[in-house]
Amino acid sequence: MEATVFSSIGTQLYPSSLGLTQSVLGAFPIGSSTGGDMDRATSRVILDEDFTQRDVGNKTYGFFNEVSSMDVSGFVNMVMSGSPGTTTGYAMSSGASGLCVSGGIDATNSGTVEYSVMLAGGDLATVNLYGGIYHLGLWTIDMKESLLNGNTPPFAFSVLNNPRKYKLFARKGLSKNLCYINDHGANLGFDNHTDLTIKWRLHFL
Repeated sequence: MEATVFSSIGTQLYPSSLGLTQSVLGAFPIGSSTGGDMDRATSRVILDEDFTQRDVGNKTYGFFNEVSSMDVSGFVNMVMSGSPGTTTGYAMSSGASGLCVSGGIDATNSGTVEYSVMLAGGDLATVNLYGGIYHLGLWTIDMKESLLNGNTPPFAFSVLNNPRKYKLFARKGLSKNLCYINDHGANLGFDNHTDLTIKWRLHFL
């Protein structure tokens, strides 16, 4: 975004360039602390014109933009790794903060690595408008390409101009949209998505 129109623009609806940029890049809504009326913002920027007359009383917010855990290419940053229960009072971070990685600590779960991340109901609602989620990928940092890009360990992460480079480690294809919701009656879809936790386990046994 550097040296582009997004680096300096400001409007009544989006007083900062960051607010404008996050409203037009990607499919996810703003975070709750950003302020303003997200329904009005999505109806003007993200949704089709048919949605401009939607009821603006409800709010649609997301986790990814609230905690800045995802870059504009859709990569979610890892925020914590460990093994719950190995120390007194130890607790894993919430998946709402980003990608959490944990390992098993007993004989039953030994050799199991779990990746966990949460999507807010608002994240599901807006990304569903773009076709939903049918593919998931686990990516690792491509050290060679990151170094060539000038990013050195511990490999800085940036939401808009991410210097990290990644390579695909594992992939899942799904036959049903993860954002699916019954969109009729009293439970109209856009306003009624609930938070979703995704857990992906690898077994090294």
